[in-house]
Amino acid sequence: MTRSPSLGEAARALIEAEYGLNVARFVHLATHSNVLYRVDLTDGRRLVLRVGEVAANTRANLEIEVAWLSSLRRDPHLNLAAPVPTPDGRLV
Repeated sequence: MTRSPSLGEAARALIEAEYGLNVARFVHLATHSNVLYRVDLTDGRRLVLRVGEVAANTRANLEIEVAWLSSLRRDPHLNLAAPVPTPDGRLV
């Protein structure tokens, strides 16, 4: 019998397939209303991946959050993570 992949395994596979990124290390950080993972890439970049509940995160809400984060990143006094687009430029 084939077992289903865990959320972490599925998330890692998505990063590699949809974003074309090579993952060196993938570590669960926390679970709250979302699940957070630290993702270390083979090129040395470090990312945080947030996996949310589909019912709680509509596409419109996610687009607003990405726009807000992108706006906050323009403040030189804040050190925030940048949203990472897919190879075709999608952020959500």
